[in-house]
Amino acid sequence: MCNVPDFMTSEVAGHTVALILALARKLHQILPSTRSGEWTWSKLRPIAGLDSRTAGIIGFGNIGRQVAKRLSVFGMKIVAYDPYIPAENIQRLGAIPTTLEQLLTSSDIVSIHVPLTSETRHLIGKKELAMMKKSSILVNTSRGRAIDQDALFSSLREKQIGAAGLDVLTKEPPEPGDPILTLDNVIITPHIGWYSEQSSSRLQEHAALEAERILTGQTPRHPVNPHWRKVPKRLAATHPRSRD
Repeated sequence: MCNVPDFMTSEVAGHTVALILALARKLHQILPSTRSGEWTWSKLRPIAGLDSRTAGIIGFGNIGRQVAKRLSVFGMKIVAYDPYIPAENIQRLGAIPTTLEQLLTSSDIVSIHVPLTSETRHLIGKKELAMMKKSSILVNTSRGRAIDQDALFSSLREKQIGAAGLDVLTKEPPEPGDPILTLDNVIITPHIGWYSEQSSSRLQEHAALEAERILTGQTPRHPVNPHWRKVPKRLAATHPRSRD
């Protein structure tokens, strides 16, 4: 069994930054205001620029690194928390290694990029949300259960943090009455961060190539089971490409 882990890295990173920019510039509030006939900026104050602010990346894998690279273009200071990556590697990639607590207390933007494991389930809960700045923006494009959604709803409703951008939720799709859908300081997208026409094509192509490698007796690039067994030669020989 194989997976295709690298087909949508750029798309998810781009979607993450899109959510950050939209929330930082309050586009989710500007659009309905303008459509209703208002033409004013003062009601949206304060809007803070990104230059010299701090972005905290939780999970510094391929996507987290791409998000950091994009945000650094805006002049942001990048801090990162990833217990599985040596501090010197994080530094070499242009970020400042830090603890989760330090990241949460110091960051203006917090972006989550972790797989869902027993360690990351509810990684961000009531305690962690209370550490964040009242003006901070939390973005999650990884897995919904990395955040305690009930705690997040309460934090956003009480304005304990500034805003959130969520491409993933605890339950997808959410129930129509899910209270998080009613908040005006949240942007929610339907788990679309992975998608572009290009990424969709890459997914199909890379999956087919992995199947071909297995059927021709080659080693797949991304086996899920490290103890996978090669296809018997008698089966591999029946694949047309095995005779090329």
